[in-house]
Parts: sequence; structure tokens; C-alpha cells
Amino acid sequence: MKYGGKERLRLAWRWLPVELLVIAMCGAIGLGLTRLMSKTVYQARFDIKVERRLSKRANDQQRQRQLKKDVKNVGQFSVMPHQGNVLVAANNYAYSHYGISQQIQDLGEAVTAAPVTNQPILRVTVTSSSRVVAQQNSKAFQDAIGNTLKPMSGYQVTLIPGKTKLNHNVMLKPMLKFFGVVGVSLALLSPYVVKYVRGEGRDGDA
Repeated sequence: MKYGGKERLRLAWRWLPVELLVIAMCGAIGLGLTRLMSKTVYQARFDIKVERRLSKRANDQQRQRQLKKDVKNVGQFSVMPHQGNVLVAANNYAYSHYGISQQIQDLGEAVTAAPVTNQPILRVTVTSSSRVVAQQNSKAFQDAIGNTLKPMSGYQVTLIPGKTKLNHNVMLKPMLKFFGVVGVSLALLSPYVVKYVRGEGRDGDA
């Protein structure tokens, strides 16, 4: 059976309590799973500012244009923490300075990088269940990335140390978002499924 716009609205209104119940149940399942899977982690952050060097004679308009270009271009450095040479250098730094022995793959999975909005800055976040390890690995990546970027001709690279943040549940937002989408989808489909099971969708409207 084909459903027109009015029929869809009528079904949605008629089955609204059931739809809300389905959404609530999916939300409760998502919340329950996040509590079971939740873990406390420490996130050590630092920023990398990458700017093109300009002549001292550059005027304000030229500096503004270059700033926009720097903001646009900084995103290309987001892959750096996952490059093989950077990971190896960071791992060697952590081992030689702090005696941390860890797998390269684990180190790569513990780091992320993303541009800061409207700024020529890349924010690097290193995660660990240990506050000390997070901070030490953060310093290791600062050294590894800094040594890779600083030799770039024509650019000024500035490393800005950041704070270490305690995150109690890193799974909460993505899990709730996922089950929210599932819940809404199931809620929208539930009236049609019920009508089909009853035979109404095959034999005509009752």
C-alpha cells in the first residue's frame, strides 16, 4: 500500500505514544550501554600555530589575507600525528625520557588532531587512562611534530602547551547519538510495521 502525505501524518499522530516509547527505550538502552562501556581517561592537549612569515613591510590588508590562508591551510597538518616518522620519533622520545615502552599502533590510536575554528592552530589531543602517561606522550608528540614542522621554509611554527583534562565518559555522546538515530528511525517505521503485520498494508486500509 502506498501512503500519501496526509496518511503518513495521520499514522504518526495516531501512534505518537508508541513512537515516543520506542525513542525513550532506545535512549535508555544507549545510556545503559554507555555506563557499562564507560571509562575515565585523561586528555593532554597542546596547540601548534603555523603561520606564513611575512615581510615587515606587509600592510594590514596583506596580513589579513595571509591569516585567512593560514587558517585554511592548517587542516592539512591534521594527519601528522599519525605519520610513521612522527609516531616513531614520539615513541623514541617517550622511551628515552620517561622509560615508557608502548606499541606504535597503540600510540597512534591515542592521539588526534583537529584545526581550531578561525585560527591557524592545530590542536593535538593525547589520551590515556593515566594522567602522567598522557602528559608524557603529549610532550613526546610536541617534540616529534615540532622537529618535523619547524624546518619548513617560510613558516613560523609555535608550540603552545595546554592543559590535561579528565573525561569521565568518552563514549557518551557518540553512543547516545547513534541510539537516538536508531530510535527515531524505528519510531517512524513502527506504525507501518504494525499495519503490515496486521495485514492492513497488504490487504488495504481497515
